[in-house]
Amino acid sequence: MTSANRPQSGGAPVQPWTQGAAPSGVTCPACGLANEAGARTCRNCGLPIAAADDPVRGVAPGRVDLPRTRRSGFSATVGFVLVVALLLVGGSLAISGGGGILSGGGRLMGPAETPTPTPAPVAVGAEADTPVTVTEPHDDEVAPPATANNMKTISCENGAIKDLSRGRWFLTDVKATVREEEDGTRYDQVYWRLDRQNPNKKVKAANATTETMKCTTPDAAKEKYGDAIGRVQGDRAVEIVFDGPVKFGANTVIEQSDLEEADIGQLRRVQLFERNGKVRSVIGLKGDSCARLGSVQWTAKSKKDNARVVLDIERFD
Repeated sequence: MTSANRPQSGGAPVQPWTQGAAPSGVTCPACGLANEAGARTCRNCGLPIAAADDPVRGVAPGRVDLPRTRRSGFSATVGFVLVVALLLVGGSLAISGGGGILSGGGRLMGPAETPTPTPAPVAVGAEADTPVTVTEPHDDEVAPPATANNMKTISCENGAIKDLSRGRWFLTDVKATVREEEDGTRYDQVYWRLDRQNPNKKVKAANATTETMKCTTPDAAKEKYGDAIGRVQGDRAVEIVFDGPVKFGANTVIEQSDLEEADIGQLRRVQLFERNGKVRSVIGLKGDSCARLGSVQWTAKSKKDNARVVLDIERFD
């Protein structure tokens, strides 16, 4: 090839003929040079050039048209279905975490478990299947203020006090402890904690709660209440009744062994229960102990959300 036929640097190849006078040859698809007929490689760039009977046809500068193959519609459909199925399976496993479900808050939760029911506790020595809560004595002590609403002296006679605050109450707890006054006198004490059901509402004075104390015997108390209570221990017994808008959660028992361990020597057993729509307690006493009722936050001007009713029992130390 002469220097006149070589491609100039950076430009199109120089052809010794015009476009109309180009010999019947093959045009290079890469650089566009018209090569002589029968040429197997481009004399300009060296690219192999297909013959007329080769599969590569339709030679044009910068383009090579390959023979088209027919696509199967069935194969495309099957491939699409497989892809969708794989995406669904993968997404399901990612969400479930292998058997769980996605909770409303977006947290992964395992399969639901069936809770094991917890049997209700039963009072030790009870003669009936009445569910109870066995509670412990408490370290607190309550000193009722000297008000006209409280019993002023220890007595073995029946007595009563009234809720002058006129509340609707929920009895949340009963506890026992030892209380000591400033002069050194000690009492065994039972107290009931009350929480207001609605601090903004009061009942009529005639419907306010009255708490009564009735002195009785263990046998008489057991005969009166039967299967509603368990054994009544001790030499004497005191029956306490909340007559008014007072509700409670569950029957409760403080056992004698727990009382003795807390140095509460005059109480034998404390039972809290409900009968005929009224919350009641039966308390067994040792010896000839007498008692008195008192209260905290049952005064007419009280606006507190809670109150306590107190029973002091004399001790013989």
